[in-house]
Amino acid sequence: MIFKTKQHTVLHFFSTKEKINFFKLFSILFISFCLFSSLLSYKNHIIQASLDFVESSSSFIHSSSKTHSAFWISQLHDYKGSGFSESDIDVETLKQSELPYRSSNPMLIHNENIYFIDVVSHSLICLSEKDHSVIFKVKLPDSKFENAFCSIISESEQIFVAETFKGSWETEDFGLNESFYTNVYSFSCSNGSMIDKKQIKGYFNSIVCSENSVFVKTLLIRSDKDHPYICTECLLTKLTANFPLSKCWQKELKGGEGSFPNPPAISPPPLSHDGRFLSVTGGTFSSTPELYKSKVVEQFAPCYIHFLNEKTGEVIKSIESKDCYTAAPCTIEGKNVFFARTEVNSNMTKISSYKVDMMLNKNSVKERWTNISSRLPVGWGSAPYIHEDFLVLLNRSGGINGINKDNGEWVWNQIVGSSSNSFGTDATPYALTKSNVFTSGINSTGQLQLKIININTGKIEKEYFSNEIFNNNPRYLTISNNSIYITFLGDNRIICHKSPPKPPKIQINPSEFSENLFTGDCLFRNFSVFNIGESELEGSITTKTPWLRIAKTSFSKVLHNEYFEIPFFIDSSYFQKEIDIIHKIGNINITSNGGNFVLPVNIQYIPPPHLIVTPTNITETIVVGYIMKKILTLNVTGDVGMKGKVLSKKPWIKILEENFNDHTRIIQIELDATNLKAGIYKSELVFRTDCKTNQVVTIPVIIQCATKIVFSIGSNIMLINSKKEFLDSAPFILEQRSYLPIRKLVENIPIVDHLNETSINWYPDEDKIVIHSENISIVLFINNPKAIVNDKVVLIDENNKLVVPLIENGRTFLPLRFIAENIGFDVSWNSNTQTVTLLYTPTLP
Repeated sequence: MIFKTKQHTVLHFFSTKEKINFFKLFSILFISFCLFSSLLSYKNHIIQASLDFVESSSSFIHSSSKTHSAFWISQLHDYKGSGFSESDIDVETLKQSELPYRSSNPMLIHNENIYFIDVVSHSLICLSEKDHSVIFKVKLPDSKFENAFCSIISESEQIFVAETFKGSWETEDFGLNESFYTNVYSFSCSNGSMIDKKQIKGYFNSIVCSENSVFVKTLLIRSDKDHPYICTECLLTKLTANFPLSKCWQKELKGGEGSFPNPPAISPPPLSHDGRFLSVTGGTFSSTPELYKSKVVEQFAPCYIHFLNEKTGEVIKSIESKDCYTAAPCTIEGKNVFFARTEVNSNMTKISSYKVDMMLNKNSVKERWTNISSRLPVGWGSAPYIHEDFLVLLNRSGGINGINKDNGEWVWNQIVGSSSNSFGTDATPYALTKSNVFTSGINSTGQLQLKIININTGKIEKEYFSNEIFNNNPRYLTISNNSIYITFLGDNRIICHKSPPKPPKIQINPSEFSENLFTGDCLFRNFSVFNIGESELEGSITTKTPWLRIAKTSFSKVLHNEYFEIPFFIDSSYFQKEIDIIHKIGNINITSNGGNFVLPVNIQYIPPPHLIVTPTNITETIVVGYIMKKILTLNVTGDVGMKGKVLSKKPWIKILEENFNDHTRIIQIELDATNLKAGIYKSELVFRTDCKTNQVVTIPVIIQCATKIVFSIGSNIMLINSKKEFLDSAPFILEQRSYLPIRKLVENIPIVDHLNETSINWYPDEDKIVIHSENISIVLFINNPKAIVNDKVVLIDENNKLVVPLIENGRTFLPLRFIAENIGFDVSWNSNTQTVTLLYTPTLP
């Protein structure tokens, strides 16, 4: 708070020249305040001014050549109002260190850098979170009131700072001047260079950023004869975050107006939104003439919560809450808004949940639930933090509360202090991680404490104490990675509790590969080795898979949240002999000091189209004069795209359909012996593909053209290859054996070009018949049961010696079966038709 008279300005931080006189004044005011406040009813609860007064007097001795506006804000909220840190702190190994700065706002953490406004140098400072080294320090250009606060937009890498830069509390005609103005600056998060600035009317009150917008709250202040400070309007302004900064809209809101004996030091709420609507809270103020004399301002009802269209600034709904202290910051989760405030008369706490629906031409705000509890008396600046199924809320009496966010019912309560020390006051800072609530304050002996509470049970898990005596209470508590930052409003130092870096931890992305691999491919791929730990990650990469080749076999110095890319190749040459589609799994082994990982690489190798023809060769026996049909089956393996043509080199192989493709399953051919003589014929079918492999499949074809002779007993007609021939004498049966004039039979044997001429000779002087055929020599004698076959004497019929060559009517008749079988015929007898069939098949070489 700032307390103003015509002669003096009483501040949190006094100039060196004024500090002795004001120390006396402070003592008088402090005693008066204590006596007066003890007589006040619950209706007359003092606001932040009284809290500022009871701080240790050492905080008032800081030297400054300028006046300071006592600006107070509640907990650090991000723009979504979650107040939640994704980091979990290793509380077992926390170590304490100090930073020589005094921050006017909560420390903001972005991309492992720390941003804050240093009160002493009045500069925007960026520190490396790793070693706290200064990355940049930028003096605010128009500083005058030292009430600067900042907020970050991570998407555009900008940090926005707002402060009152124009106006004066010392102007006698202050009521006519109305000269307060606020500047909004945009700085680069990387180097601190100023990008742009925008001027807004009014005394700066709060700033918060969304994804692409900046929201600034300012107060228009005037004075009259009886009221030196009157807030007439509370303005909410939306700026675009793009260059140049431009005003989208500006709206006047209820909450924040009222009369003050001193420059206002209300606790402005953060603005919460989900990209479609805003939720803004505020309360009214007033003061009596008696309180003016004591320089004390009172906080009265009503307080308000406003719901605005984020794009247009249109007020969807304003809810007035009577008999309550100034509104605390609200919190949003999706469409649900959570709002806590304390009733003036009963000191009971109201917790409400509202649902906001943004629909075309119809917006609505509905109350989901309201719960009133005496267990949850909250302070002026307490915002409900959201954690999974419940809310976490600061208890003004010194506790942290867990509240069911679906119905507002009390879940747990943990006392962390009492109103006799900083624990339990509105200044008690706290923050959340995934599993804990962290809160800090000064205990009754003046020691700085850090308490860690289990967020699910509310139990205190661990406490840290400082041996040093602190004179000022903590104001802000910020958590990021492995650090906890505690900021003091009155001390030129920031306490950092830091746990040692967590060991490196490996994470591989992607966690597996699935690829189609074609012949000729050498696929280039890469994966990333992430370090989700904190110490440097290093390791090696190996593989035993022959078709995988690693381009980089090691990595080192991979820092927290950084990654290292490992390229590798999938080589198809290993599979060049494959003709079928195959599935293979290879492994890449990553070994590191942050854990090991096996990265599977799944491939489907797809070779070019490959033709398989069945059968792979054709050998058939065909009777001269006949045609045989054959079917060849086609199977295409590998990729699609097969097409081609079947070629024949001989006219006796006829192809019914020459062209084939992926969908052709059979090829029909004819083996035509109608114009052939008896013998052996050789050729081939050629399947020539028209694809990138130009495959040629050759199918050998061999046919044996056979001679077929059929005759009947008693008939002189003989069928030779279905053609009629005539015998001089008809065959007959004697001794159950067929007899035939053999000359016609023998003369039809020399049918193969490579065979010698077959002959039959009659030697009448010796009654001898000699038959020659290829390598067979048969000598027979008339009426002799014996024959000489290749110089070996044999019986014509071993079962009947009466079977002998005969001469009838001047014609020589020989036993058919003996002669036919010895010169190479197959003999079959049909007793029903008295028919003999002889088949002569040339022998393959």
